[in-house]
Amino acid sequence: MSWDEQMKYLKNCTGDKMYFGAICGKDGNVWASSCKDSMNVSKEEAATMSKICEQSSAELGNAQCGGVYLGANKFRFVRSDGDEKSVTFTRNLEDDKSKLHNGFAIETKQAVVICVCEEEGKGTAAATGACKMAEYLTSVGY
Repeated sequence: MSWDEQMKYLKNCTGDKMYFGAICGKDGNVWASSCKDSMNVSKEEAATMSKICEQSSAELGNAQCGGVYLGANKFRFVRSDGDEKSVTFTRNLEDDKSKLHNGFAIETKQAVVICVCEEEGKGTAAATGACKMAEYLTSVGY
């Protein structure tokens, strides 16, 4: 599956609710992205997200206190799971407070999958999509 096909697969796994998605190396290099102008994840942001997923005490502490950044957009840290190597985050939309950008990132052996979905309330589409993509990447050695 090409990287473009993997982004389509990630979007399909969210029920087409994906606002932004990326697959990055643990070093922060972006392998695939559904780049939105307002959500262009930087190498530094992707590498930091990987460290948060790995439960790096410094990065995890910073995220818990100061939030998570993607494309220079600040998200509230919700929770992390050290066993699953994942992090959940969210933010309210500026123009429509009833909608949220719910985000989820999960790490595989070589990559971190980042997914942000636009939803009303506390939806699970981002987590569902990212976990399915991580499962696929793991099955093919990533």
